[in-house]
Amino acid sequence: MTTSKTRRNIYREITQRIIDAMEASAGLFTMPWRGASAPFKLSDGTPYRGINQLMLMIEQTRNGYSSGQWGTFNAWRAQGGSVRRGEKSTPIVFYKIIERQHRHDATRNESVPLLRHSNSFNRDQIDGLDPDHAETHPCIATSDNAAVQIARCLANAAGARVEHGGNRACYNPVDDYIQMPVLDAFDNTPIYSAAAGYAAVLCHELVHWSGHPTRLARLNLNEPTRKQAYAFEELIAELGASFLCAEHGVHYAGIESHADYIANWLKVLKDDDKAIFRAASQAEKATRFLSKSAEHDREGENNEEECAA
Repeated sequence: MTTSKTRRNIYREITQRIIDAMEASAGLFTMPWRGASAPFKLSDGTPYRGINQLMLMIEQTRNGYSSGQWGTFNAWRAQGGSVRRGEKSTPIVFYKIIERQHRHDATRNESVPLLRHSNSFNRDQIDGLDPDHAETHPCIATSDNAAVQIARCLANAAGARVEHGGNRACYNPVDDYIQMPVLDAFDNTPIYSAAAGYAAVLCHELVHWSGHPTRLARLNLNEPTRKQAYAFEELIAELGASFLCAEHGVHYAGIESHADYIANWLKVLKDDDKAIFRAASQAEKATRFLSKSAEHDREGENNEEECAA
């Protein structure tokens, strides 16, 4: 019988996996989810979100999986496949809502979300699949120049004010605008072309922009930002930009890759098992907010002119 002392702590397990990935890559100044394509479900082809997307992106990158398709042991078996001997699963989590008597009022019930998990395997871990039923989920990837246009389209559709000039990229929450160097100021690097680097930085700053009190209200303009809160917001922006770019086929290799940032993130994660869940949830909200704005904009009559601006 499983007791409370031996029950699997899925918060700690997933947090530790992410800590291990960060610590393994910190010396190389790279983050473990860079360049990963968006993972999606075998069952219905829909993308994973939030903490599940992060976990599966890390595993795809770490193991070099060519596929973004994931499913449970039974789901793959139903497709005629079998998990290759020795392969390890990756946990995915979900909340199950239960009704119980209210803790402070016995006359009514309350809904309580309970974290549950299942074990998932990537398509590359499966043998015996029918070759005539190959993965059909489209692989989206954009050219570098298209990436710039997508990032600018996201900014235009959301209504973000973007000022170009100078040599800094940042979001000013008090005056509510994004400062970006001009595209020609970006250089080619071993990780990014100049155009892809510009797109990645703009997406990162857009996630910060989404946190303004008039939008998703993550940022408090009336209090000085504590170091830990700053590190947490930067983690949200890093995750959100990686989610956003994966969704739109834009290469994202991260911008907050310095060891100091990683050290601050590790402290946040080690101090709180649930911090990465909250960060991924906030990053997912920012991704949905920005992508939804772009979807609405594509329905407008002047979308092509706006996106090309």
